[in-house]
Amino acid sequence: LYGAACTYDNTPDEDFIIDTLPGHDNTLLITGLSGHGFKFASVLGEIAAQFAQGITPQFDLTPFSLARFNG
Repeated sequence: LYGAACTYDNTPDEDFIIDTLPGHDNTLLITGLSGHGFKFASVLGEIAAQFAQGITPQFDLTPFSLARFNG
């Protein structure tokens, strides 16, 4: 018998957060994956790699912005 624990993070709207950390434009957040992140690892890795290289993402990340929670 074996048991394990892991972090399971959700956002209120159950969508990812892909945005910079407020006040730290050089820090990228990719969170709120709610256990589904592994399925999107290739595209999330591409987004992170582009961010690290200062390349504008080829995808519209607006729907995943932290700003969507600012009432």
